[in-house]
Amino acid sequence: GSNIGTFIAHDEDEENTVNSILGYRIVDQIPKFPKEGLFLVQTYSGVFQLAAQSLKKQDTPQYNLTVEVADKDFKTL
Repeated sequence: GSNIGTFIAHDEDEENTVNSILGYRIVDQIPKFPKEGLFLVQTYSGVFQLAAQSLKKQDTPQYNLTVEVADKDFKTL
């Protein structure tokens, strides 16, 4: 898909350790029109992408996404 941007989060654990690795995932997309899963986020890089389809602003001018960021042991929103 086409890159849109990159999510960035920070973890207070020591850098470059297993506990400092963050994973990203999309939890919710509103609206789910024309289908759910229009957006992707690369798990460890946070790169945010449009899935294979293109969007039409006249059909849906805005999407709200909930993204979860978690390290190996603890979840943070």
